[in-house]
Amino acid sequence: MILLYRKNSTPIKLLIETLESLLQGNEFHFIVGDFNIDAFQPNLQLVQLLHDFTEIVQEPTHIDGSLLDHVYVRNSLFDMFKFNVTVISTFFSDHDAVYVNKIG
Repeated sequence: MILLYRKNSTPIKLLIETLESLLQGNEFHFIVGDFNIDAFQPNLQLVQLLHDFTEIVQEPTHIDGSLLDHVYVRNSLFDMFKFNVTVISTFFSDHDAVYVNKIG
């Protein structure tokens, strides 16, 4: 699993280069974290890099209505199992909590 946080001020190119480096030669099954990239307006380079993964969060995770907190599951695992995703509002942050569990 890769868990990450990208500050708004960090260039997306740096995130993509770092992820690309981590993924080379490694078989990660999950990539999760606060990307500070709205998945409702996907970044083409990120989509291309993560072509072996499926984003399973499908609703806003931020108070402004954006989906900034991503959970990617490797397609081979996504095809084998079903996942339940619950976005839970929090009182202490402008981001919601994301709860994921495997069904069955």
